[in-house]
Amino acid sequence: RYAFDALRADTYTLTATPPTGAALQAADAQTQTGDGLTFTNLTLGAGEQRTLNLLAVPLCAVRGTVTRGGSAVDGVAVTLTDAAGSAQATRTDAQGAYAFEGLPAGTYQLTVTPDAHQTVGTVNGETWQGNAPYAATLTLQDGETHTDVFTLQATATLQGKIHGLPEGH
Repeated sequence: RYAFDALRADTYTLTATPPTGAALQAADAQTQTGDGLTFTNLTLGAGEQRTLNLLAVPLCAVRGTVTRGGSAVDGVAVTLTDAAGSAQATRTDAQGAYAFEGLPAGTYQLTVTPDAHQTVGTVNGETWQGNAPYAATLTLQDGETHTDVFTLQATATLQGKIHGLPEGH
């Protein structure tokens, strides 16, 4: 709860900052930033009481690790795209970890793109049969943290030469 008592009749601006790990929502906020909400031109007359209710919504996270042969893989490209098509990109660190923090609940596309000559072999211990890059749709609820563990494997190469054709064919 919050309250400001004994205010003079005047016009005010109220800025609310969310608690750690949450975002604030309010139907009548005129400006919303990553740091909170701002209500401008709040005019209070003499003796007037006004109520502004706020909702703290827990934020979400998407995290994971990428390994190969039991060792962390540094530098694997990981992209998270929201339903509106806005993408965030990162690369795994020296521990093979990646993280997208402070996300609102919603639907996301997670893409993991190994370097050449590698593909995703398992995801959370389950064999993955797709081609690189790995892509999955995630639906996050308020406050949810989604975690994946990826294991890469080397790809094979087959090459050769076709004999018996005239030069240039």
